[in-house]
Amino acid sequence: GSDKLYDAAFKQAGIIRAYSVEEMFDWARVFATQPIPRGEKTIIITNGGGVGVLATDTAEENNVPLIDPSPELKNELRKTMPWFGSPKNPVDLTGQAVVDNYVKALEIAYGSPEVDNIVVLYCRTAILDPRDLAKAIVEIYREHRDSGKPLVTAFVGGLDTFEAIKILNREGIPAYPSPERAVKSLAKLIEYKRYRDKKTR
Repeated sequence: GSDKLYDAAFKQAGIIRAYSVEEMFDWARVFATQPIPRGEKTIIITNGGGVGVLATDTAEENNVPLIDPSPELKNELRKTMPWFGSPKNPVDLTGQAVVDNYVKALEIAYGSPEVDNIVVLYCRTAILDPRDLAKAIVEIYREHRDSGKPLVTAFVGGLDTFEAIKILNREGIPAYPSPERAVKSLAKLIEYKRYRDKKTR
């Protein structure tokens, strides 16, 4: 039959359609571990401008609204980075970021009413071992698990970043090897939220 017919029927029924096995497993991971978002306002925290741009582009392509932080939130985020970092969205902690920078930025994101969803990106640097960062994210996630704010992550780099990804996934934090896959997975959670909201009106 017509593929367009199936596509329309799936959307009407709230079925999330994956077009590859990779997408199916990526999206299953986020649905199995994260809450359906309460809202759509999303923040990206990164240590690399390049991966931040990739995530931003993917968010725009997949209808994931990125917040424009208020002056108050920007002031708080500035405290987590060097003077040349950016408190805008994506929040660029810069390549000088260590575990403490990420921890402080994540705590602010979890505590802010401006933020509904969190994306954490890491690009391999010589000064921050991804496994140390993964363990720190796990600790924060355990404290804020009941916040209702979905968290997805992407770690880009070599073998040790894959080890970090394994640490996160074992703890129920969706972790991917590219920012695009992380943002697309979050996009499907938001898409399903919209479907549910529409059905309850």
